[in-house]
Amino acid sequence: MLADGTLIPIIIGANLALIVYAARLAHAIHQRQTSPIGNLIVGNYEDLIFVGIGNAGMGLMKIRNLKASSKDGTADAEATISSFLKSADQIEGRIIASAERLTLVSFGFVPGSRFDDERRARIRNILKDITIELCYTDSKEKVEYTLTQDLALFGSRRQARA
Repeated sequence: MLADGTLIPIIIGANLALIVYAARLAHAIHQRQTSPIGNLIVGNYEDLIFVGIGNAGMGLMKIRNLKASSKDGTADAEATISSFLKSADQIEGRIIASAERLTLVSFGFVPGSRFDDERRARIRNILKDITIELCYTDSKEKVEYTLTQDLALFGSRRQARA
């Protein structure tokens, strides 16, 4: 038989241990459910064209590698792919947080400028034939994901400005 007052600390200690166990279990489940969702972000505007990588998921995203290829073998296409690969060298191993974005290539223009109109059309024509392959993992590097997307959007005549 327990003396008066000794049962209460035992009950409190058991409840605290149960609360700590439940919190650790909930944290472990949450960590498993938060995974990154990589996506390619493109902007095709009159004054700006860009291609970037974003993380639309809840977990951290670690970039493994990025590859770019083109159906077109021209010197301009090869130079553009070189730009992507230069960006890839700079971002391999980087961690992208949820809702964060990294720009791979970006081109600015002056709307109405004849020179920029021709330059913008040439860049769009090159980008429309490029395919990007992004390989990334979760922050613990347990699961590897691959995203492959073409940039055919740049072949579309529709542009907008937000």
